[in-house]
Amino acid sequence: MATSREQLLAQFEYLADELDAQVAASGLVPVALWEARPPTGEPSLIEMLSALDERTRVTDPGAFEPWLGSVQPNAGAPVEPGDPVSVLVAAADGRRNLVRSLDTLPENVWNRVVDGRDLHDVVYGCIQDDVERLRSIAVRLFEAGMR
Repeated sequence: MATSREQLLAQFEYLADELDAQVAASGLVPVALWEARPPTGEPSLIEMLSALDERTRVTDPGAFEPWLGSVQPNAGAPVEPGDPVSVLVAAADGRRNLVRSLDTLPENVWNRVVDGRDLHDVVYGCIQDDVERLRSIAVRLFEAGMR
């Protein structure tokens, strides 16, 4: 039976696979749809995708610093702004690199509590955030008729 740590890392890896799967589908979405902002003021699809990549490059390394220390994961390939494929690939690579870094940490580091949370809590929160972001993107595409 897999430990909670192994299950969390597998879920994070699955999200990277989901981002990879979106690369093929991204070409079916017109550029105008990627860049359009809804009248409600919500971010564009490309901005939503970029937020996934940004959290790997900026937020996540900071969030994981108490457990990873100065050894930060490689954030992945450089991103070409406005290019969905570039953003998806970079976000997936960033997550895989993060999984590899987290996988090297011993269990006692995973159990270390910082600001009331251990590493299990932080990884779970990131997974939940990614799932919600991906769901929001899927809903937007569905609403735009990109089923």
